[in-house]
Amino acid sequence: MIHFPGSRGYLKPEWAALDDNKQGKPEVAFFLEKNPGHGQGDELVCLTELVESNLKRQALQAFCRGMET
Repeated sequence: MIHFPGSRGYLKPEWAALDDNKQGKPEVAFFLEKNPGHGQGDELVCLTELVESNLKRQALQAFCRGMET
């Protein structure tokens, strides 16, 4: 989790509110469990392997150029 000491653009409260429909979803429960500070701007870190099959054309071109230098 990443915690910023100052605001980096928190969600508006009306966008962050969860109705009963959403609260019952497993993916929402997972998010709330893993990131209880989301309302204060905390963010989860997502990692993935950088391989050609994970990248769109423009990102792949930039990635390949970066690997050449």
